[in-house]
Amino acid sequence: MRGAAPTAIIYAHDGLTPARLPRDVASELFGSMPRSVRPTVQERTHDELLAMAAGFDGARVALVDLSRCASERAAHALLHTLTENDWTGVALLAPALLESFGSASGRHGLLLRGASTPIPLAGELLRALLEREPSIAALRQEVSLLRRAHERAMHEGEKLQEELHLAAAIQRELAAAHASSTRGIDVGVLARPVNTVSGDVHCVRRVGEHHVAFFLADAVGHGVPAALMTMVLLTGLQAYMQLHEASLDPAAMLEALNRELLSHGFGCDRFATAACGLIDTRSGAVRVASAGHPSPIIVGPRGTRVLETTGPLLGIFADATFDEASDIIAPDDRLVVYSDGLEGALPRSGTTLLQQLVPLERTLREHAMSDGAGAIDAVASLLDLQSGSLHQTDDVTVLTLAMPRNAARLAA
Repeated sequence: MRGAAPTAIIYAHDGLTPARLPRDVASELFGSMPRSVRPTVQERTHDELLAMAAGFDGARVALVDLSRCASERAAHALLHTLTENDWTGVALLAPALLESFGSASGRHGLLLRGASTPIPLAGELLRALLEREPSIAALRQEVSLLRRAHERAMHEGEKLQEELHLAAAIQRELAAAHASSTRGIDVGVLARPVNTVSGDVHCVRRVGEHHVAFFLADAVGHGVPAALMTMVLLTGLQAYMQLHEASLDPAAMLEALNRELLSHGFGCDRFATAACGLIDTRSGAVRVASAGHPSPIIVGPRGTRVLETTGPLLGIFADATFDEASDIIAPDDRLVVYSDGLEGALPRSGTTLLQQLVPLERTLREHAMSDGAGAIDAVASLLDLQSGSLHQTDDVTVLTLAMPRNAARLAA
């Protein structure tokens, strides 16, 4: 209180019986303080204090005399209103009220004391509350600022979530727009992004009368930066396919996408892996090229074959070249192309690729008679059973492609 201007303190009573305080209220309450710094005291009834509680301009410290209040509801309403409007102080209660409130330690934000408390002692309690009031007021202002900042952050977070969901929808629509009829090939797709938008992107589309092209890329990282890279890859893929549809070449496609990424100047910390290929729907002949991507596999009754190719990551080396692997997909075979998030989602079971993918192979063999959608449902169930499936660490994408047993039915 040193150097502070006198502060108004409210003494509130029932207004029906004479006030318990003498005329010189300030002297009675703050007799131990120098007269020059004693707070002034405003005397109000309970009803008056209740009406002015929200709009009072000054230190919100009060001595509330409820010693003659017989209504617990009225006492509770007054104390609740005061604490809701950031008042503090001392409330003197009759024994029955004090017992019903159950605590004399500030249950309502005010110090609750018995009606027999000497007025000078109540004044000393008020004085202590007044001395801490500047600190409380500063803390109250900080809390108010933090609350507003939190509300703004929540609002911005909600806006960001809406924008991310919109971006994810656009990403899915763009991927779908780059796909076309896959008549002649039975296709299954599983896509599980870590975040709302994905760093994995895939495309399966018909090329000419007798070929289907497939593409799966995995941009480094997660979230929006990786998703933006996938958009560059998709648009570059679309442009290449339009120009070279009659003579599509998987290795040349990767070279074109590599140049596309480098032309955007993403830097050495922004790159992608990719696998792409071409299937002849008449013979089942498949050609595959990859850029630092997990090798596709063919699962069938003849065992599991790995289509191994070599090639650097996309977006790193300007003179990168890529080789191809080829095989034949028999009617009972299933070609599987996947991102490395699949390997991370499966339990560690050996050092080789085929050892790591044993659970996937077993699942696909058990559902060898299923179509692409059924096979993908089985793979999804397999992943759901893995430890940590609710907190996956990487985007997971799986494509399955097979020659249909009943080509006429798929062509219809």
